[in-house]
Amino acid sequence: SILSSLIASVNSGGPAPPTEWNLVIVAQVLQDDYNGRNGALAILNWEMVAESFDFPGFQLDRTPQFKVLMDLYRAGTGSNAPPSLHTLVGKSWRNTAGQLSVLECILSVPPSVYQVPLEEEEMADGQTAPPTTSLQNPQGWACTAILNRLLYLSDIPGLYRRVRDLFVKCLLNCPEVLLC
Repeated sequence: SILSSLIASVNSGGPAPPTEWNLVIVAQVLQDDYNGRNGALAILNWEMVAESFDFPGFQLDRTPQFKVLMDLYRAGTGSNAPPSLHTLVGKSWRNTAGQLSVLECILSVPPSVYQVPLEEEEMADGQTAPPTTSLQNPQGWACTAILNRLLYLSDIPGLYRRVRDLFVKCLLNCPEVLLC
């Protein structure tokens, strides 16, 4: 599939690096393919595309893959908005390791790639991060939905260490946000 090839090229850094993919064209090909299967005027629901990341084998190994997925999503929707946080972390995925990889990426990319939506109280907590923090997206740690999903995933034996490592990184760099 087109999406698998795109992720694989970002993954391997192989002959088709992500800078050579025109994501507007990729989004159009996906739309055209969807139209061919579902009628001439069908509109591809990109939020459902994001929900479909929950499949066996989905795993983001590096943040450039996440950035490409967000860019593709934006190209497909014609909007600057990323997929909703609820779609990505608001419910349990069958592929819990894949969901954790998305969370790791959200917390590792700057807000220009994924701006975590925060409630007013969460924004106040997020602003306690020191300006010198090495975390790319410290405000993400103020998000209750992200924290709840991480706590849920920490109960899964195969994911415990990865979740713990995320919390340790936050505690070492901006404990103020996590402990607010």
